[in-house]
Amino acid sequence: MKKKKGIITAGLILSFLLGLTACTKPEVPITSEETTTKPLEEFSLEQESLKEESLEELSYDGEILYADKLQEICNALMNPEKYELFEKEGMSGLYEIASGMQGNEALGKVGYMIGSVNEDEVPELVIAYIDFKENEKAYGRNIYSVYTYADGEVVCLVDGYARNSYYLTKEGQFFNSGSGGAMYHGTALYDFPENADSLQCAECYFTHERNDDVEDIAVYYNTTGSWDVNESEETDMLVDDFFAKEEEIIKEAIYLELTSFAEYAGVETEDVSIMDTTRKKIGEDAFCGVAFLGYWPMEYAELMQNIDMLGYTEEYPFLSEISADEQILAEGGEWYLIVPSADDIMITVSEAVMDESDYTLKEGELLYEGTGEKPILMRGNVSEIMPNLIITMQKANGEVCKYSPALSMLDSGIQVSEGVIDITCYGCLEN
Repeated sequence: MKKKKGIITAGLILSFLLGLTACTKPEVPITSEETTTKPLEEFSLEQESLKEESLEELSYDGEILYADKLQEICNALMNPEKYELFEKEGMSGLYEIASGMQGNEALGKVGYMIGSVNEDEVPELVIAYIDFKENEKAYGRNIYSVYTYADGEVVCLVDGYARNSYYLTKEGQFFNSGSGGAMYHGTALYDFPENADSLQCAECYFTHERNDDVEDIAVYYNTTGSWDVNESEETDMLVDDFFAKEEEIIKEAIYLELTSFAEYAGVETEDVSIMDTTRKKIGEDAFCGVAFLGYWPMEYAELMQNIDMLGYTEEYPFLSEISADEQILAEGGEWYLIVPSADDIMITVSEAVMDESDYTLKEGELLYEGTGEKPILMRGNVSEIMPNLIITMQKANGEVCKYSPALSMLDSGIQVSEGVIDITCYGCLEN
């Protein structure tokens, strides 16, 4: 097994934090030192020889400090069927990713960065999801785990997963977004002081019902990170403002330059898109897969909190990354996820209008036009009997499919037509 030596020296994090823009691909590439590769066995021997050296000398070489942890994570990603490999702290989110992929796909979707987050002499190891690649470099912002070195051992600072996400802000703080049910959602900003071995909560906000009244939800605040109302003070913040603030912070989270674990392991993996696992369920012969997400007469930000709680973001990891441009919001409260089967499918979404001459649905105002490269999120259908959206899909060979997402009147499923596959997570709907 080979691995690439990609050490980022102390202070590098601060320089790129100041140069990044909010929620966009980095305009100024995050650079790292020139790297070399050497067999893992040599690193192991190096690590043994350094045991007698001082911590001050050892702390500068993050690749050696975290050699065992990197190998441990790589081994787990390559063997998702061995659940015991994921039992250690910091591995929860990695199991969610690895268990949903085939072969070594996870190696190409998870990456790491080594560098000092808080500008002291000890570098940290950051494990994150790879969102995109540009100029042969990988970038990601959804953090699974963070490790530091303290008192002679590797210490886990962050353990992130689908319902407990972490991001790094431009100010160098860790932002946590967690869900504990339909009424319970919390966010927190954590500082990481120099030479510290744990994060320190700067502010924490969470939602909770007042006096056991599930229809009366308030936002509470503390600086401990607790979700206990008895240890917090009630604020006058509106719930909508709470979710809007959370969405804004996540939107401005920075992207880190990552080394993929495929590169670390020295294996070739396909450059798969985030939707490929779902597309395998759909099949090449179909036009798209459609999932009913439930009846939620609400806006996108609030919807995300509910479907995250129900487990939809575990079933479809790309769901929370759908931009406003890929959201079609018509009158009604039924939410549907549309996953095209291929990038080259041309897609339009139009308003459905009743033709009074033959009582059939006709295409009205054009609401969306794009390709199959990205999934689509749709809200509509005032009436279960009458859909109000029409999707037109055309393959490169000229085949055309028209479809109006709607619930079936015969069972608890959804209506599908030829070329449309039901990919609804019915277990999520039952939660």
